Amino acid sequence: MNTDDAKSQIHILLDLQAELNNYGGAEEAPAIWGDYVTQRSLLFKQFGLPETSVNFKLLDPLPMTNIEVRGINLSALFDNQRTGEFHQLKDILTQAGIIGFTEDQKYDHKKELIVNRIFDRLYLRAKNLHKLPRPSLMEILEFGKEEKVSAADLLILMGFFNEPYQRFLINIILYRGYTTTVEVRRELIRAQDLTNVWGFVELYSNFLWEKRMGADSLRMSGLRFIDSYLWWENNCFNEIII
Repeated sequence: MNTDDAKSQIHILLDLQAELNNYGGAEEAPAIWGDYVTQRSLLFKQFGLPETSVNFKLLDPLPMTNIEVRGINLSALFDNQRTGEFHQLKDILTQAGIIGFTEDQKYDHKKELIVNRIFDRLYLRAKNLHKLPRPSLMEILEFGKEEKVSAADLLILMGFFNEPYQRFLINIILYRGYTTTVEVRRELIRAQDLTNVWGFVELYSNFLWEKRMGADSLRMSGLRFIDSYLWWENNCFNEIII
């Protein structure tokens, strides 16, 4: 991992987040949101971290621990003590034609603190994660079932596609006790087969004839729960399965 590259990417993420806030969020600025997601993926790859909702919280620019809070408070105290000096410097620098220098320096200093804080969080999380033995797919599924972990997070950790059918298998079939973790693991592996992947691409098409072709193909695929999923898609698709 290149430290300078990682910090540069964090700078870009903070700028994109500020833009998103200005425009009112991802729904109001989908192009900016797309850039943000791309940069976030690149950053997480630098650290070898999975893109899970828990890890996303590490990118929060606000302090998260007592140690971080104390660091920010000390920085704020330092800034307050220097306020009078900055005002005096501003007059001198303005006369010299260096307008806005002190404000920029103060802003950059605070932003750099945030960048360093986020970098340290990601670095420590990656360091701790890479020390741990890799859990098996069964262990991850069993833990997810017990703790009702987000299906999207489990799928990412296991290396499976994070798509509606896969989330259906975990949130509906597994978490509600319709089958065992062993059978869900088998079904997730079957769903990764290239032929089945293409069937799902057709199923999620906006064209009715392609959707029908995809559904017919998937019914012939051997996927055990595809009929249940197709019924659920037609009757309960608005149910949240994250």
